Amino acid sequence: MKVNARIRTYILVLLALFLAANFMNKPEMEDISAIARSKISTHVAPPDSSDPISSSYGLSDNSGYYKSHYFVWPAAKWEEATLKSKVCLLTQGGVDRIFWVVRQAEAFAGPVSMGIFVAGSEYAVAVEMVTYMRKCFPPVRDWVSFHIMYPAGKPPKLSHSPKTFALNCSDPEGANRLFMSLRDKTESMETHYPQNHMRNVARKACPCDYIHIVDIDMLATPRMAENLNGFLTTMEATKLCEKCIYVVPAYEVHDSVKKYPDNKKELLELVHKGLAQVFHVKVYDRNQGNGRFPQQWEVEPTDEDASDYGVLYDINSYQEFWEPLMVMPYTAPWHDERFVGFGFNRNSHMFELHCLGYRFKVLDRAFLVHRGFQTKHNYPARRYTQLTENRGRYASFKNEISAKYGC
Repeated sequence: MKVNARIRTYILVLLALFLAANFMNKPEMEDISAIARSKISTHVAPPDSSDPISSSYGLSDNSGYYKSHYFVWPAAKWEEATLKSKVCLLTQGGVDRIFWVVRQAEAFAGPVSMGIFVAGSEYAVAVEMVTYMRKCFPPVRDWVSFHIMYPAGKPPKLSHSPKTFALNCSDPEGANRLFMSLRDKTESMETHYPQNHMRNVARKACPCDYIHIVDIDMLATPRMAENLNGFLTTMEATKLCEKCIYVVPAYEVHDSVKKYPDNKKELLELVHKGLAQVFHVKVYDRNQGNGRFPQQWEVEPTDEDASDYGVLYDINSYQEFWEPLMVMPYTAPWHDERFVGFGFNRNSHMFELHCLGYRFKVLDRAFLVHRGFQTKHNYPARRYTQLTENRGRYASFKNEISAKYGC
């Protein structure tokens, strides 16, 4: 009986070893849990995508409320791209709008540093969407490095309801909508979006001498990195200016326009047809008003075939609450993180630049486009509450900056 017991034990041990060896050698595509999450290929980062990234490795902001992780999904050619470029495009957004980065990467054609805000299960949306974009769009895979930030009390987690999606590479916006279903509907939404925190997260990851900070849905024009590099190289060689900031005009394009303008000539044709207008002009004209784009920028290029950027005119005045989109030295001040939610997050930064004596020069041929004419009818009620909150913060900020720089 003892011999038979030993034989049975030996056979069971051999069977366990055999099963373990087969499990370890099982092909990756047979991972049922991975297939259940999505039909997209293996996730690129974190290394084991079956587990959420650990908040214990997150870096806390000064308030302790937010945590961030850098290079969660690094660009495949990040080192090469940043070594060759004088400028990074910095952008940020929530998980419902990540799809815009496809258009940004394709048009900018250079290093893009993007911060994604992921509260709780929104991380699951980011994992799938970034994986999809990296698989389908080489410019995203090669040039975009993704970083994440979230409230410390809502660390990243995967979906409790994994799903399989039938996807193709022709519709990133549609894919983004599908992936949003992975978000846990029982989780409360973060009502205050930390825009300045997110801008600073994206900035910290950029090793270039200049930065171009845009919102995710303010789209670059084709070969923007190449054109900016050529311009900045020329400026450094001929007219070095350490405190010069280069303003990039921003325009809204009507929803009926199916193809965004590739150059200034095409943009001006849309303006003349009433299908494009200065960003925010009908909502809050002081947003871009000090740039005087209709008066001074909307002139036909002298050489229609040229794409080289150059300074068209200087802006020698300052108007409070101006929010230009800018290419600026990395050494310029950072965005103040006391501003959370809607309002005063960009124009506060602009006020500090003004007090420090930065000079503003408007670039010709360079511009950004935003889909749709802005209106107030779809503003959420919380926007006005947050504007009131940030107006008080702005008053304190302005007093501090004025005292600090004597402006």
